[in-house]
Formats: sequence, C-alpha cells, structure tokens
Amino acid sequence: MYRGDNSKPVTQQQPPISNDLRGGSWDSPIWTPPHYLRAQKNAAGPFNPFKPSESEERASVARFGPRGNCGVVTRAPRQEDNSGITAASWKIVHGAAALKPPPSANLQVQTTERRPADRRSSDHLVALREDSEMELIGSTLTATYARPKTSHFLPAISTMASSYRNTHPAVNPAANLWRTNSYYKSGGAVPTSASMQRDNLDLVRAHTMFYPSNRTAMSTRYTPDDWHKSNQSNYWESESSRKSAERLRRDTIRLMQDKEQLTRRSQETSSKNIGERLNDIVFWRSELTHEIDNMVTEIASLNEVKRRLERALAETTGPLQVSQECLYHREKRMSIDLVHDDVEKDLIKEVEAIKSCQERMRRHLDRAVAQLASNRAAQHELERDMSDKVSAQRIDDRCHHLRNTSDGIGYYRGVERLDPSLSLPNSWSKFSDDNILLSQSERAASHKLRDEIEILLNSTSNEMWNQFSNVNVAFTNRISETADAKNSLQTHLAKTLQEIFQTEMLIESLKKALRDKECPLKVAQTRLEERTRRPNIELCRDNPHHRLVGEVREIEDTIHKLRERLMEAENTLQMLLKTKVTLEHDLSIKANSLFLDQEKCMSMRKSFPSMPRLVGYT
Repeated sequence: MYRGDNSKPVTQQQPPISNDLRGGSWDSPIWTPPHYLRAQKNAAGPFNPFKPSESEERASVARFGPRGNCGVVTRAPRQEDNSGITAASWKIVHGAAALKPPPSANLQVQTTERRPADRRSSDHLVALREDSEMELIGSTLTATYARPKTSHFLPAISTMASSYRNTHPAVNPAANLWRTNSYYKSGGAVPTSASMQRDNLDLVRAHTMFYPSNRTAMSTRYTPDDWHKSNQSNYWESESSRKSAERLRRDTIRLMQDKEQLTRRSQETSSKNIGERLNDIVFWRSELTHEIDNMVTEIASLNEVKRRLERALAETTGPLQVSQECLYHREKRMSIDLVHDDVEKDLIKEVEAIKSCQERMRRHLDRAVAQLASNRAAQHELERDMSDKVSAQRIDDRCHHLRNTSDGIGYYRGVERLDPSLSLPNSWSKFSDDNILLSQSERAASHKLRDEIEILLNSTSNEMWNQFSNVNVAFTNRISETADAKNSLQTHLAKTLQEIFQTEMLIESLKKALRDKECPLKVAQTRLEERTRRPNIELCRDNPHHRLVGEVREIEDTIHKLRERLMEAENTLQMLLKTKVTLEHDLSIKANSLFLDQEKCMSMRKSFPSMPRLVGYT
C-alpha cells in the first residue's frame, strides 16, 4: 500500500490469520484475489487485445491492491528456474464449484522477490491470468485496516501432476447452495483433500495472505445467478408472506364476521327463549290467578257452611237438654209405675238422635276445619307459586329487555359454570300444574263436603223434629201404656246390660290386640334403626328397607285403627252405661211417673227450635 504517489512501499508487520477462519490448517488451500489468478496465454495462443501487459498488471496491483472474487489455489514445490508453470499443477475453486483450468488456457507465472523484512508473509505468490472465456466476478472491497500492499509478485513456482487431487468441496444439503461460502471448507469436509494436504509434505505450503479485508470481501462474493436467485427467493418469500398474511387477514375477518353473526344469533335465540319463557310464566300466572280466585270463593262458601253447622250444633243443645230432663224426671217414678214405656223409649230415642246428630255435626265440623286448613294450604302454595312467578317474570322481563347498550350489565366470572337451578322445564310446569290440580282436588273435596253438610243439616233437623213429635205423642198415651212401658223398660235394660258386657269384652280384646302390636312394631323399628348404621355405600335403600318401612307403616296404621275402634267402643260403653242408669232410674220412679210426665216433662216440651234454626239459619 502506498502512502503517496512518490513514496516507496512500506512493509507493515501483519499478524497471521487464525487457522480456524475457514476451518483449515496452514496446509489448507489459500484464498487469493482473482487478479492474481489471471494468467497469460501461451505464446502460441491467439492474440488477445484486451489482455493487459505484465508491467500494467504489476502497476495495477501495486497501486490499487487486490480485487475481484476469490479462488482457491494449491501450489506445487518451488523451482529454481522460475521459467513457468503448467495448467495441470493448479486447481481453481471458483465460487460455488471447483473448476479446473480449461485446456485452452496457458498459464504464465510472474514472481516478485521475497522481502526479508516480512518473515511471516508468503514466500511465493502465484498470479494466474484467466483466459478470455473466464469471467471476473465481483468487485474489490478493501477495509481500512488492510496492511500495505507489496509492489512485487512472488517468485515463480513449478507444478507437478500429483498436485491434481480430488479437492471438490462437499456439498451440504442443508446449506444454502447459492452462497459461495458453503464450499470453502473443502479441506476439512473432503477426506481426500485433507489427506492430500497432510501427506504431500514435499509440496510448498501456501500460506494465507495477510489481508483480512480481502478475506472478508472474498467470502461475501456471489455470482449474478446467485444475486438473481436471492432476489427471486426474497420475492417468493415476500409474496408467500403477503399471501399468508392476506389469507390470515381474510380468514380472521371471516372468523370475526362468523363469530359476530353467531353471537348475534345466540343473543337473539336467548332473547327469544326468554320471551317464550315469559309467555309460559304469564300463562301459568293466569291459571294460578284463576285457581286462587276459585279457591278463595270456595273457602268463603265453606266458611259460611261451617258457621251454619256450628249454629245448628248449638241449637241442638236445648232439645237434648229437654229430653234428658224428661228422662231424669221420669226416673223418679216409683213402684209399679216405674216402667220403661213408650215415652221413655221416645225420650231415649230423642236423646240418641240428638246425640247422633251432634256427633255427625261435630264430625263434619272437624272435617270442615280440616278441609279449610287444606284449602288454605293449597291457597298458600298457589300464592307462593304466584309470588315466585311474579318475581321470575320481573327478572326475566328485565333480562329480556337487556341489550348490549343497557346499563347494569357486567362480567360475572364463572356464572355459566354454576347450576343453582332446582327444576327443569317439565318439572317447572309440572310443579304449577300439580299445585293447580291439588287446589282443584281440594276444591272438589270442599264442595262435596259442603253438599254433605247441607244434607246433614236437613236430615238432622227433620230427624230431631220428628223425634220431638213422637215423644209428645208417647207422653199423651203414657197411662195406658204404663204396663207395656215397664216391660219394655225391663227388656231394654237387659239388652243394655248384655251390650255393655260385650262392649267391655271387645274393649279388652282391643287392648290386648294393641299390646300384641307393640313388639312387632319395636322389631321393625329396631331393624330399621340398626340398618341405618351400615357404612358408606352399603347404606342402600334396598327391598328389605322398603319392606321394613311398609311393615312399620302397616303396624302403625293397624294400631291407629285399633285405637279408633277402642275409642268408639269406650264411647259406646259410656253411652250404654248411661242408658242403663237411665232405665234403672226410670224403674225406680215408676210411682211418680204420672206427675213427672204430666207436670214436669210436658211443661218443658212446650218449646222446641224451629226448622230454620235447626238448619243453621238465624
């Protein structure tokens, strides 16, 4: 490198380049600028007017430095005569392929003297001139840190036939084939080349040129085809990327549109479902409202009948008391007149009729009270269902009117994973339907009970009034019937005593039957209690469990029925005992019977409730 036009070249010490720059050793092929590789043709060859002369080439190298693309040169041992070299002693690796010199190329060696000041530089530098058919690739890229260039060529070296070895670079399929640096490490990649470089120790070693900028420039040189291929590859990659991006954009836009339509349809479907749900709620609300109105009317009607029944029951207290007083007075009869006559019979019948009517009235009154409770319970269920439906309708109506622009909407994370529902559409409608059916059945039972109460009031009033008339007729014929009354009284007394005995025996049998049912009930309940201690999955509701539950219920039902019969038997016994006392008392007051029948009894029987009062009207 020159520092001026008139100054002579200055040699600068350059550190050697590391062997691992290209993966080879000092015996590996070196990289040489292409204008050193240009060779002159033989003197016998044709004249080339475009070929520079030797002096022009030397001046160009000294002035401008190395230029052009790179080649790999392997040189043979140096000869003393420096006369020239043959084409067979060189191997040129140009770009991406190892090219041998063409047969028509004549090579001439130009040398320069070795400078003693630079011991680490190459002893020889071979400059080859390509023929006119070979193309100079690339342009010179020099770095600012390049060392000064020498003004002389290396001395000539001779070649030998053994230098032509297989030095073709190995092609890596995974590498980019259009890059020239994919073919540089031929010595380490091809065993033939590596062994040739190590075995032929008699060859003169070619040292690497101390031009880092030139090595960098040579490693980045490509052919025009590589340039076009790189551009085409970039175009293809760009077009592929654009197409991929465009396809992604189209697919994404289509996806967004589809999802938007799906979301809108889903929201419309949800709104439609909520609207249908509102229609269902309105329908069931109307049904519930109608049923509640009917139930309220029925409860009012039953209450009215119940009040009439209570008044009718209260009206029976006076006639019963009169009949009982007559019986009590007639028991004061003494001696032979103490007989059980028709008057006594009619009085007893009257008492029994009144008591029977009272019992039936009380029973129907209890049924009315229970029916009212059932009606109110059904009404309560209807009203609670109605209240729930009103709340649900208000909520669903608010949800039905919610839009994307509505106020009060927000995120509720995980709410779709919750399932607080207690019913399904079928069970939901069935719940209201069951409530309505229950209410209808209760209304039907209530209506039937009202009819029964009406019939009862009419029948009891007629029965008591007829019995009252019969007693009065009996009192009129009391004297003539005194004897017959006594016999009848004796007969009734005997029958009463027999019935009392049988009733007592029946009561004892019922008590024994109740005691006998205690142990089976204990066994069944003990079995059920023991089976509740079964662990984990063994606590199964199996057939034995159902059978035990049924057994307990059957025994309890049996006990309940037996207790009812026992109560009825005790009531009957009490009634029979009372009749017995009455008959015995009538027999004891036979003597005073006429006074009692005429003065006491008939005076009390002058007043009796009218028919409207007996049926509950005021």
